[in-house]
Amino acid sequence: MPRLKDAMPQISVRLYKTISRKIVDGKSAVSARYAGKSEYIDLTPYLGDGSSVVTSKSIRDPAGAFSITFADRPNTSGVVKGPVLPTGAMETVYGLVEPMDVVEIRMWGGVGTVPVDLPIKMRGFVSQVNRSQAMGQDGKPVRMVVVSGQDFGKLWQVYQILYLQAYAAGKALLTTYNLWEL
Repeated sequence: MPRLKDAMPQISVRLYKTISRKIVDGKSAVSARYAGKSEYIDLTPYLGDGSSVVTSKSIRDPAGAFSITFADRPNTSGVVKGPVLPTGAMETVYGLVEPMDVVEIRMWGGVGTVPVDLPIKMRGFVSQVNRSQAMGQDGKPVRMVVVSGQDFGKLWQVYQILYLQAYAAGKALLTTYNLWEL
């Protein structure tokens, strides 16, 4: 009789805030509301029924992609994971995630010896944060947060390198006429 292997897969999702920034463009200061908090927000406790973590990577795409969907709920644990609002309530994860925050997704299939640290499946940057609302089967509203982004290949998509023959010749193209003439 064939034996079945019992597997207990594990997952860990962390959101690293880009709070080490002091200024944006050399003059404008960034929001300091995350100052003094932990270096990352553990999103794993927010994953549950109806949640999903999807990663995809292809040799035909310049960057791999990820999408994390989980229920939108405030932080009710005793651990301070985010800023406290003036009312004393905690913000939801939807209010904590910003574009270009770093997401680290770790997964393990559950077969074999348990690793000390789960293997990294993907690291990347947040591109979009969306909140969707729907009506549940029990008639209660259900809010879901969808965090999507790309791996470090996103940096190649953000930066553009233009090479035109006129740039190499060193011609002065400051006026529109010179550029049009070329």
